[in-house]
Amino acid sequence: DAPLRQALRRQGLENVQRFSWEISAQRLSQRIDALLEPAEQGKHHAAPESSPGKP
Repeated sequence: DAPLRQALRRQGLENVQRFSWEISAQRLSQRIDALLEPAEQGKHHAAPESSPGKP
C-alpha cells in the first residue's frame, strides 16, 4: 500500500528529529556523574585503606 508506506515514512522522518546523539550523550554523562557523586563524596570522608599485614 503505497500511501500507507509514504505516510509511515514521513512520520518516521518527523519522529527521528526528536533524537540527538549529542543530547543523549549529555544526558547519559549527567546520570553517570550523579551516580558517582555519592562515591566521590565518600572518598573524602573515609579513612585510608591499609593492606593486610602492613601497619
